[in-house]
Amino acid sequence: SFSPAIAELLEGADFRKADILFDKEHVVDLGGVRVRLMAMGTNHTRGDTAFFVESDGVLASGDVVMSTVPGVGGASRLSTWLASMDRFEKLKPRRVVPSHGPMGDATMIANAKTFLTTVQARAGELKKQGRSLDETVKLVQDELQSRYDRNRMAGAIRAAYNEAP
Repeated sequence: SFSPAIAELLEGADFRKADILFDKEHVVDLGGVRVRLMAMGTNHTRGDTAFFVESDGVLASGDVVMSTVPGVGGASRLSTWLASMDRFEKLKPRRVVPSHGPMGDATMIANAKTFLTTVQARAGELKKQGRSLDETVKLVQDELQSRYDRNRMAGAIRAAYNEAP
């Protein structure tokens, strides 16, 4: 469905069914190198998966850790993102390979968590004050635009507002 050219390339392709399924985690031994495959739930996408190479302390986070602020979409919940950040922090990775952008270290996880908790707290405060969703998005963007990309914040603010009591 991407394009006629892609459809042509995939014509007649066999798609193998998975022979290993897991709900939360699965460890693969690659000849003495253990890699932890982790189902992260719905963060940026519905089936986010991350990989942790235990001996090297390398976390390939997929779309869960990004070099910019997390790309929180319509189905995302900040509670899921924050649980993912907590899970990653416990691994104590030495290297983080994000979805896009340069590699970094565990400070990428801490930075994402700081952003998410800041947005969560502020959106919750504004909702308690009776502010609308649109007002909250604009106010939080205005307040945080000196630290974060204004355009990438909206999804996280909406998710935080919708989750707030």
